[in-house]
Amino acid sequence: MRGKVNHVKMLLCVLFLALPARAQYGGGTGEPNDPYLIYTGEQMDSIRAGIDDRTKHFKLMADIDLNGYTGTDFHFVAGISGFDYFSGTFDGNGHSISNFTYTSPYSNNVGLFRSVSGGRIKDLRLIAPNVDAGRGIAVGALVGHFLSGTITNCHVEGGNVSGGTCIGGLVGVNRGTIINSSATCNVSAGGDYVGGLVGQSRSLISICWAAGDVVGRKYVGGLVGAGGTLTTQCYALGNVSGSDCVGGLIGSAVGSISYCYALGSVSGYERVGGLAGYNSRGAWTTNCYSGGNVAGWSCVGGLVGGNAAQSEKSYGTVPPGSVRNCYSVAIVSGHDQVGGLVGCSQNDDVRISFWDMETSGQRGSSGGIGKTTAEMQDPNTFMDAGWDFVGASDGPGDSWAVPNGGGYPILWWQLSPLPALSTFSSGTGKPDDPYLISTADDLNSIGNNPRLMAAHFKLIADIDLAGVDFFIIGGKWNPFRGTFEGGGHTVSNFKYNSEDTNSTGLFGSVADGKISGVGLIDPVVVVAGGHYHGALMGFNEGILTDCYVESVNISGDDYVGGLVGLNGILGTISRCYAMGNVTGKEDVGGLVGGNDGEIIDCYATAEVIGNKRIGGLVGTAKLIPGYVFPYAVIRRCFAVGRVSGNEYVGGLAGRSESKSVIMHSFWDIESTGQSTSAGGQGITTAQMQTADTFLDAGWDFVGETENGTEDIWCIRQEPGYPTFAWMDLGQ
Repeated sequence: MRGKVNHVKMLLCVLFLALPARAQYGGGTGEPNDPYLIYTGEQMDSIRAGIDDRTKHFKLMADIDLNGYTGTDFHFVAGISGFDYFSGTFDGNGHSISNFTYTSPYSNNVGLFRSVSGGRIKDLRLIAPNVDAGRGIAVGALVGHFLSGTITNCHVEGGNVSGGTCIGGLVGVNRGTIINSSATCNVSAGGDYVGGLVGQSRSLISICWAAGDVVGRKYVGGLVGAGGTLTTQCYALGNVSGSDCVGGLIGSAVGSISYCYALGSVSGYERVGGLAGYNSRGAWTTNCYSGGNVAGWSCVGGLVGGNAAQSEKSYGTVPPGSVRNCYSVAIVSGHDQVGGLVGCSQNDDVRISFWDMETSGQRGSSGGIGKTTAEMQDPNTFMDAGWDFVGASDGPGDSWAVPNGGGYPILWWQLSPLPALSTFSSGTGKPDDPYLISTADDLNSIGNNPRLMAAHFKLIADIDLAGVDFFIIGGKWNPFRGTFEGGGHTVSNFKYNSEDTNSTGLFGSVADGKISGVGLIDPVVVVAGGHYHGALMGFNEGILTDCYVESVNISGDDYVGGLVGLNGILGTISRCYAMGNVTGKEDVGGLVGGNDGEIIDCYATAEVIGNKRIGGLVGTAKLIPGYVFPYAVIRRCFAVGRVSGNEYVGGLAGRSESKSVIMHSFWDIESTGQSTSAGGQGITTAQMQTADTFLDAGWDFVGETENGTEDIWCIRQEPGYPTFAWMDLGQ
């Protein structure tokens, strides 16, 4: 028996020795506060992240040269397959990686990082990369397929990137957030979706630029081949060429472009523009300009080649492509449908925008106003039309500025140095030193000023806005991207009354920002028309937590909610509630009008009145067409307010797409007056006021640990509806 045991031990030792040795780094444990340290190319090549390392944390400790790795020698980070996503952090620590090379006749998801989901990459420079994926899809010098997460302060300096489809200098396909990053490499592709920075994007790109030449077939742009959601404070300088939908900044815009410019030469066949080749349905181009040479055959414009018509979708009308407060001084040439500002437009939504008739060589345009060079260099031309200039008493936006020495207008962020901002009670607006808000004037100083949309704020006193003509914080084309910490304080008597305005609330629009711990008392929002109306926020693609609205009275057209009008696909709302009255026509909910993102641990007691898609918590729970994930999610929520409407009416949700997920959520069939809902479970008032109902569904209550230890919910005294523990305990 002893011999058999020894034999087993020997066998185990042999097997152990046969296993591949774990990659050795220069130190660290891979934990957030003790990252693996990378000093050499060999250590960098060891980050294969297939099983063990894809969730770990890394820090670059020296400049690295990968010159010895050619062909397919280098092992991608998260590189075993396209589904081995890197979800940890990589801190470049201000260092560089030179001569990253990859050559293959056909490879998908190619980059230093092959695929990233939920990861964070920052402070890294790639010098002279040479990436050729042949006919491959999703190719970038840094990341091939960026599903979610953040890239911050990363730069590609020189080099070349090429492939088949979805090819970008920095990232091939982007679904995450890219901030303060750039690429000066040349980018080329035999297929579509080709950009100097990103090939195809459906998320936020902010404070970024590209300067390399870009060549592709369709959807080709100096910065982004096809871009969605928001591209802001960006520019492109490279020359761009392609066939269809070719733009100096973006080939095809499917979201919002704001505070951007492009100066490179652009050439193509049709839908060719100095800034955007094609402004597709729902795209907004505002506060932008262009100045390069633009040449094509048809639909050729100094700013935009083609501007799309509106379209009908299942839940209403998608607005047409829109151009506002833009100008072009580009030289424009073509054969059919050629314009100084817009080449061809299927709508008339081109407003307060201009082109230089002398520099462009064009007397006409499908939208916009032609001016002489002298008029274009006179700031009064623009201010008389309502443009907001730095230093002028014409509004809170300060979008434009007069350059030193005069000339064509420039964007506010191009000024150097920037003029002083309004003072607050204290602070510098940095994450560790937020602006402190203690008065109504402090709060109203944020306004829609683009210079403050990425700043950080903290409320240190209750604010009363009675009698204040309030400037909404953040807009569709310039959303709030910073943080606003309420600290448990309240804002009372916020009032807003308008006609045909979009994205209304204390915050109009939030993208990648965070709002927490804010309470609104007695807000009144009345909008005759428009969409995305909420007391706290009109449109959310950020994080909203521990916020509430009491005694709300809000009315609008579509996507109307007591707290938020529309929670977008990147939006998360947790531990929030709304009470009061909500009225609208379509997509109306007690908490949120429409949900494409996540709503977790929330409730509404508001009375909801509307026509179509009306719900006690949300009017519509759906997924934006074209997105595979994340799914629209509602989890551990309830509604008890009276609900009435005519079509698609529900106690919890009015209508829900099949891809939306509503779990462990309830509505009171007696108090709402509704026996059905597009998701959730309808129960009696007695059941709604009993803790066991929610404990059995996995809700985290004070005093129990089986469902979690965060102590989110409580019932003060049975019978009674659940509420949040932080309300009960004064936290």
